[in-house]
Amino acid sequence: MGYPLARFFVFTAILSTAAPETLANNSPIQALELKSEARLPHSSLASDQRNPVILERLPNGLRFAILKRQSHEAGVAIFMRVKGGFLAEQRPGERGLAHLIEHLVFHSPTRNAPNDLHRFGKIGMPLTLPEPAGGTTSWRESDYFVVSRTTNPADLTALLGLFGEVSRDLIFRADIVDGQRLEVSREMADKKNGNEIFAAYIAAVAPGSPADVINGQNSDDVPSASIETIDRLYKRLYRPENVMIVVVGDVDPILIKNTVKEHFASWQSAPPLPDHVIPQFNPQRIAAISHSALRDGRNTALLTSVAVSKKSPIAREVQVRDMLMDSLITQAINNKMAMSRPDDGSEQFGFYIEQGEMGHRLLMFWDDFAPTAWRPAVASLQGMACDLNVTGFSEAELDQAKTQIIAELRKRANEVAFVPNFQLSKELADSVTLERYLIAPDELISAAIASFPQITAKSTNKWWKTQWKAGTSHLRVESTQFSEMKNVNDEIREVTEKANNLPICKIQLR
Repeated sequence: MGYPLARFFVFTAILSTAAPETLANNSPIQALELKSEARLPHSSLASDQRNPVILERLPNGLRFAILKRQSHEAGVAIFMRVKGGFLAEQRPGERGLAHLIEHLVFHSPTRNAPNDLHRFGKIGMPLTLPEPAGGTTSWRESDYFVVSRTTNPADLTALLGLFGEVSRDLIFRADIVDGQRLEVSREMADKKNGNEIFAAYIAAVAPGSPADVINGQNSDDVPSASIETIDRLYKRLYRPENVMIVVVGDVDPILIKNTVKEHFASWQSAPPLPDHVIPQFNPQRIAAISHSALRDGRNTALLTSVAVSKKSPIAREVQVRDMLMDSLITQAINNKMAMSRPDDGSEQFGFYIEQGEMGHRLLMFWDDFAPTAWRPAVASLQGMACDLNVTGFSEAELDQAKTQIIAELRKRANEVAFVPNFQLSKELADSVTLERYLIAPDELISAAIASFPQITAKSTNKWWKTQWKAGTSHLRVESTQFSEMKNVNDEIREVTEKANNLPICKIQLR
């Protein structure tokens, strides 16, 4: 598929139920399935005010969020996020060490138990479900998560205490570190091809953005970094102002609040560090066309428009409006593409909007074509983009999309109680990180019912043209067939010119 590789790969250490001496670190990159339907930016949170989110910050800077909810689950999700990730590996000798530290959290002893190897597994696993339990490291953070077997306050206190230990008291023993060097290096080697494909893609559509600036595949320093270097990075990243604790489930919020304070309030931060500037993509570096000719690569065409994300925070009503418009346009375009290609499966093509965490907003048409069919795929995407900018949507097409959006939101609202606590804990952590509201499906339903009658084809077509032109457009084509061709970009451009004769469509590729 075209889009799943177009995301920054996250490296994962999953705890198994094996004995502590044989705890495995399994790090599959799971493809994000993309279907030709609306990708609703949504929350699984019910907007019932009987279950408000408690969001506070301790005097040392540590944030915590607690959501009391009743569901079908027996346990409680506990989620810890540490700001940093690959973006923090700024100094010589640190490449890949944030990921290595994530692994070491699950295997290292702590100052409270200096001879207790694999302390997280020994203490945590008897209290938690086998999965989801583990950690991930991405460009901006490391996440750690468990789901308790019960809501027993003693178990939750023990787990929160364990998170407190590993966040500030790890001891990096050479034998444990060396074992995890091998695990991380092996894991990264398995991801090498996919990450290189993604790196080339992001360098084309959003050069200068975090996923372009940071070589997440580069773990060159993992085999040789000294214990002192690893420890320095650990102390630089694992500071109370960089940490967020999220607890979701059937809990006593006051008890959890006091427990968080008990284990984290005394944590004293080191002297403040200068603010880290997150890189932004440079639209001036975006070419009109790019291609990839890897023999073992993808066969996909991607027509994108990328703009700088809106600054956060924004007003709640503005966020709700934007979410609904993104959903409406996504559904309408996917419907339109499906109608124009009734003989092709919905998994072969589509439209998607990515918003927020990379620092840019990306609108993407994609087509995963058969190995030799890049020309019709390019012509089809260019034709669809031209049609939207010239003709736009009809009232009937919009009415169909509105009905589908509301139906999907109602379905999600009815399923809120069955959403896992872990999923909701991650959504809550993401919303706090991005300074966004966690909007519930029923709130979106109310807003959709109130606003959709005022959204006309004329206003939607204007909105679409403004959104597309706000970004810098780019056509990227990746084909194994290109390895045997010359002047590939010229041939791609020729296809786009033949696909549309209208002047307005000629300028879509800047």
